[in-house]
Amino acid sequence: MSEKLERWLNENGYDTNQITALASSPDLKIWEQNLANGSLTIDDITQTPNTPVGEQTNTAQNETEQGEKEEEKSKLWDRSGSTSTVPAMISRELKEVGLVEQDGDQLKWTGDNAQQFFLNVAAYAGKPFSNGEQGINEAIDYINELGAVGREAFMEEFYDTYEDALRVIMPQSGASRVINQKEWQSVINATGMSKGDIAKAVRASTRQGMDWRVILTAHAAREEAGIAGTMSDTAGLVAEGHRKLGGSYELAYLFASEWEKENAEAYRRGEAGATQTTAELMFVDPTQLTEEQVNFKDGAMKRYTDLANSGSSFSSNEEYLNFVSNYGYSERTPEVAVSEGGARETFRDLYQALFLTTPDDDTLNDFQQNFEEDIADWSQRKNATVTPWTGQMQGDMYARPTADDAALGFLQDTDLYQDLFGEEYQKSGLTQEQYAARFGNFALGVYDNPNIVREAGRAGMRSGNLSDVGGFGATALGAQDENQQRMMRQAIDVLRNTQ
Repeated sequence: MSEKLERWLNENGYDTNQITALASSPDLKIWEQNLANGSLTIDDITQTPNTPVGEQTNTAQNETEQGEKEEEKSKLWDRSGSTSTVPAMISRELKEVGLVEQDGDQLKWTGDNAQQFFLNVAAYAGKPFSNGEQGINEAIDYINELGAVGREAFMEEFYDTYEDALRVIMPQSGASRVINQKEWQSVINATGMSKGDIAKAVRASTRQGMDWRVILTAHAAREEAGIAGTMSDTAGLVAEGHRKLGGSYELAYLFASEWEKENAEAYRRGEAGATQTTAELMFVDPTQLTEEQVNFKDGAMKRYTDLANSGSSFSSNEEYLNFVSNYGYSERTPEVAVSEGGARETFRDLYQALFLTTPDDDTLNDFQQNFEEDIADWSQRKNATVTPWTGQMQGDMYARPTADDAALGFLQDTDLYQDLFGEEYQKSGLTQEQYAARFGNFALGVYDNPNIVREAGRAGMRSGNLSDVGGFGATALGAQDENQQRMMRQAIDVLRNTQ
């Protein structure tokens, strides 16, 4: 007897004993042929079913009626895929095996899993449910009334992935938490922990309200460092870090991986050598991290990154993860050596352009020392960074001091600069170099003596008036210039010749 015929007999009310007896009937081939043609009826069997299911006509009519029933069911299940139809009592199990997924604050069915789920419930119940929303509610009530053991038996019967899942029983409520095989296997591969450890982390996560995968990964890091207590202790540290450090699982993990009671208490007492954790400094001001802390961070975050890339359903904050993972220790090299042909040359040229003379060795030495101190001070500050959790800039945003900027700053701090580049310079609209050259070049055309050229040019710079450059020749110093004296003699000769 074919399976199709056996199923037909069963659907039409023949019990097991009847079907066994009919299997040896000489008419078996005729029945098989009629079934294949769609014309088989109960009259052909010549035996009344012990549990008749209603008037039978022929196979074609039965299939038509069955199609109508399926269409009716379809209308019911089309309305089953909304978020409100996810049974709360079994929602965690459904989520763990991928039948539902998170949609904001609610759960929603994936694909056509809603329809198949309620068909499975009807099959498991062995009875039909009403049409429409009432039928869905009846199915949900049925699932709720099964109890934890019954719901587990239902899931195992219809979903193969559930059989391979890890079920964790909560000691207080007796409720079960199901971790599908793909999930627990991915996490084990990423952390190196066991299924037993996962169970402990799941129970601890329920008490703390934290993600069990972060707790497990942090506990693995603490075990490796030799500072692990219980899984509950680690869960408490993850929760504390999550609360203190802006709700970041990345920093919460890092905090829990490193925290030690002795150091924390010593830091609170202000004892020398005690420090904040790497995660706390990363949150407040990462530029304060030492090279040792950055190295610790790099090693610890590799484990967390492995979890994020494990293929499990764990989802990290990519912006936070990238910042924490990629933040490095940036040491600024002082490079204080200043060559004669470099910074000193720059300073000498600018000094001569602005003050109309060359600096002496003492002034050059003072500038060089000042420039080296600026670079040394800059090298002690950390490069600027903006943390994603606060949006605030920490560290020094300025680049390494240059000889040009250092030279100008040094000269602007002198009394001579303040004397020459006053209000008239501000009104001129010229650059410093242009302003000095205007009066310096004019003085070069009037005087021969370099010292007098310098002083005459400076006189014009103070007043902003070129006539003061020429008028400087009437001063005692200006009268000593050979060009001025020559011009004076020529003027006297002209006067004598005109008398």
